Amino acid sequence: MHRTQKIALFNIIVIFTALALSLITFCVAYYVFHLPFLRAILGFGFLGILGLRRFWPIFINKKSSAVTYDERDSLIHRKASLGAYSFFWFYFTIASIVPIFTVGVFGKIPVLYLPIMAFCGQLVINLTQSILLLIEYGGREKGEKS
Repeated sequence: MHRTQKIALFNIIVIFTALALSLITFCVAYYVFHLPFLRAILGFGFLGILGLRRFWPIFINKKSSAVTYDERDSLIHRKASLGAYSFFWFYFTIASIVPIFTVGVFGKIPVLYLPIMAFCGQLVINLTQSILLLIEYGGREKGEKS
């Protein structure tokens, strides 16, 4: 498995673990213990686990003698980044239009909506890019033909 694949897989595992723990904690606090919404939302503090994604160099060692990045890797990263940002703009467009349908054209949305939208957008980019990297590396044959 290529080093980039390990990093992408690590990112996916950390993102889904943080989201699952946060949602489970919120649901248990709100529905089981009947805490108020503003106290139950503190369960999303588990999203702090996402900071572990920056520690991947500690967990995934780099071989000093082998070439770890070449033209093919550059092309795969470019395709994955383009796909991730394309998907992000789709998400951003939908997230920008949803308030129009929920509160109306002259309605007001809470200011908290904007940073949540930006945070979720970053998650969308990271998750989509990691998935596309795994697809691009795994979907090709070992012997490339020109």
